[in-house]
Amino acid sequence: MNWWQHLSLGNKLNIFVITTIIVLISIMAFLFQWLIRDIMIRQVELRGSEIGSYIATLTADDIIQDNYYKTLENINKIKEKNEDVRYIMVLDYKGRILAHTFKNGIPENLALDVTGLTLPKETIFNSNEGLIHDLMSPIDKGTIGYVRVGMTEASVRSIMYRQLRIILLAILLVCVLAFFLSSSISGYITRPLRQLARVADAI
Repeated sequence: MNWWQHLSLGNKLNIFVITTIIVLISIMAFLFQWLIRDIMIRQVELRGSEIGSYIATLTADDIIQDNYYKTLENINKIKEKNEDVRYIMVLDYKGRILAHTFKNGIPENLALDVTGLTLPKETIFNSNEGLIHDLMSPIDKGTIGYVRVGMTEASVRSIMYRQLRIILLAILLVCVLAFFLSSSISGYITRPLRQLARVADAI
């Protein structure tokens, strides 16, 4: 710490002010990121549940009438309109898949026993795209079938990273402003001390 002892009072004040600002803003940025992520994840889950409920209402009659082509057509249209939706599956009351949006078959890790479920359920899977929120919605409490909607966090992460870049830029600007401001203040504070020191040296 010899370098610290050789610093002037003004430089010490500058370092103290800037360090304090960086620590405070970093804490605020962390809390902000955590809060935003929690809110956005809840929005993803809520949206997935709403889409699942909508599909359940839309496809109920088609499932009863064995019109699986119409079911497949509807879920493909819904998936195309929602970028956060990674897949949609429609199952009968025994859990057998009637229609899905996968082009290369259903991944094995998505196997899930839904039979007997009467309330919505969420399951989180890990994938090469990150976490997938699987929202299951029963159709008529499971007596007709089930709808599973897979929601990705990709858009959430994109928004978070964009916000984080903005925060880091704000931290940089604040530090620059704080440096000039603290330099001015420290100069104003230490000027009388330097004058007294010069007077003392002259005596």
